[in-house]
Formats: sequence, C-alpha cells, structure tokens
Amino acid sequence: MERLMGVTSRQSIASTSERLRLLGYALSIAVAAWLAMPATSQAKEPIEVGTVAALSGYLANYDGEFLNGLKLAVKVLNENGGADGHMINLHILDNGSNATTGVTVTNQLINQYNVTAMLNGASSATSLAIHPIAADAKVPFVTLSQLPPEHKWAFLSTTAFSRVMDLELKFTTQYLKAKKIGIIFNQTPAAQGATKQLTELAPKWGLEVVATQGVEVTATDFTPQMAAFKDAQPDAILDFMTGPAHILEAKAAATVGLKAALVMGLDDTTTFRQASSAYANSYLSAIPSQVYPDVADPAQKAAVGAFLEQHKKGGLDPAGVQAAGSGWDAAFMLAEAVKKSGATSGEALRGAFETLDYQGAVTHWRFTADDHTGQEKSEALQTAKWDNDAMKVVFRPN
Repeated sequence: MERLMGVTSRQSIASTSERLRLLGYALSIAVAAWLAMPATSQAKEPIEVGTVAALSGYLANYDGEFLNGLKLAVKVLNENGGADGHMINLHILDNGSNATTGVTVTNQLINQYNVTAMLNGASSATSLAIHPIAADAKVPFVTLSQLPPEHKWAFLSTTAFSRVMDLELKFTTQYLKAKKIGIIFNQTPAAQGATKQLTELAPKWGLEVVATQGVEVTATDFTPQMAAFKDAQPDAILDFMTGPAHILEAKAAATVGLKAALVMGLDDTTTFRQASSAYANSYLSAIPSQVYPDVADPAQKAAVGAFLEQHKKGGLDPAGVQAAGSGWDAAFMLAEAVKKSGATSGEALRGAFETLDYQGAVTHWRFTADDHTGQEKSEALQTAKWDNDAMKVVFRPN
C-alpha cells in the first residue's frame, strides 16, 4: 500500500509540473502576441507643446494669468484623455517681455523640446519676430498678442483689436456723444497699427482726432502725455495698451485734472479696478467672463460658466479671468484642432485651426483662411465701468 501511494504521489507531481510548463508556454505566446499588436491599439504619443510668455518684464502679471488658465485647461484635458488621446506636455519658457529673447526661446522650444504647436503670451513684438521661425518649422501657434501682418501660422486666443476698435467707436459716438477724441498707445507693432487704423476710421464716424500720443512700454510717468491731451481738449481718449500702463494713464489723468473719459482696451479686472480708483471716468472693453452672469448670448454664457467653475475649483484669482480665459481657450482650441485633423503637427494641424468652429469662454471662435482672428462675426464684447466694487455693463453694441 505504501508503494502504491508513493507512485500515485509522484505521478501527481509530474502532472502538475507539466500543467505549469504548458501554462507558462501559453502565457509567453500571449505576451508575444500583445507586443506584436499595432501601435494604434496602445497609448498615443504625447504632443509636445511650447509656450513663450512673460514670466518677467512689463507683461509678467498679464501673462501670468494667461498661464494660470492655460495650465488649468491642460490639466483638465489630460485628466480626461488629452487631445484626442494625446497627453499634452507643456513647456513654458520666459521671453522677459522682449522680442529678442522670444526668438531665442522659440528656437529652443522647436529644436530642443521638439514642440509641434505653441500657445503663446501677449507680446505682439514677439509674435512678429517668431512667425518666420514657426512657419519654417511648420509649427502653428495661438497667441494672446495681436496677429503679425504675416500670420499664416498664427491664430488669436484674445479679442482682436479690430473688434475693440469697433466697440470703442460705437461707445464713444453713441453713448458718450463725443465729437473729438485723443488716442494713446504703447509703442508696440500691434498698437501702432491699430492707432493708424483708428485715425483713418475716426472721420467716418464723425470724430475728429485732436491728439495722438505714443508711450514706451517701459515708461513710468504718463503726465506729459495727459497734459498734452488736456491742452487739446478731447471729449474722450481711446487707448491701445495693456497692464500697468492703464494705471499710469489713470493716475496721470487725475494729476493733470483731465475731464475726458478714458476708454480703455482689453485688460484684467484687477488693473481696471486700480485705474478706476485713480480716475473714475474710466471705461473698459470687457469680455464675457468679466461681467458674468450678465452675458447676453446663452451659448456664450454656458461656456463662460463652465470655465469659471473650473477656475474657481483651481483656486485661481477671480480678478484674473480676462487673460486666463484666453489661456483656457487656447488649450481647448488645440485639442479641437488635433481631434479635427487627427494630426499633432505640420500643415494638417495648421489647416485644422484654419477651419475651427469652437465655442470658447472668450468668444465663439470661427476661423477661416481669411480670418485668423476667428471673430468676424463675434459680438462678445461690451463696455463696462467699475461700480459698487464690481464690473457693470453700461453699453452693448446693437
């Protein structure tokens, strides 16, 4: 009996060993088959995205809010599968609010980090300088600045000066009933071009341009310019500036005893609040997120509400939503373009941007080959005034 039991035990062990050997063989075949599967069934490659923005210099605060919105959007996108399955790797380099540095870091992003798209900050001089580089490398970029004259590879994520200009002219003539205006602008390519265009348009609106003043972006005292406006006696002063310049403008207007209304272009809520505290007769061209929930269009209101909910969850400063909204929209426009084209680089991606139709937080973007602002049909802007510690809409164009 003991011999029989021993034999049976040895047979059982041998049988178990054979089953394990066969199982191991089967597993090796399964692993080999998985490794041989097409790459499309595995995770998609990430998309390397560059950002040239001001972490220092006069645009640092403004671009800082833009970066807050951009990083928030990338986080939300990546948590939900990325851009059509591609995780977004964001590489942010400082241009120091300077175009020369902007060229250097653009080359670094393209050649060192191998970026295939860029989502950039507010320096129009940088956009002008880097466009040939981006075009040569076939890297489309979305920018918080205004577009350079040649902009085949550039698209806006902010309100176009043409839309701001249209609003300012309507507000100045219909609301303020002005007849004489002054224009003040930063010495940047975009602001200089807008001033030239506004000077040519004003007579068609029955407005006389009685004084024009340009200021360097590094200026810290606008008193001479405001004194010159006081002598010219305009009914309103329209500007093309952003950031601390608006505060300096307002303080100088109060110092010289100016009476004219200051009709300001785009800016964040914090800056406008400080400008209004210095000079109460100030108005701002406000985007929907700055006056929410007082947003006329239902689709626009819903998009702004979704953005503001995430902005609040992220613990970000509610006063920074103007530039943050542009950062948010830039990332989602990239994701939509990747999904639309099935591409993460080159002409295919650029072409997808050029035909993109996307409801964003800033506006409803409708890009075409002839309109890289995406705003030919946009009416998202309104004029606001700081009143009772809040932004209040005082004028909407018909």
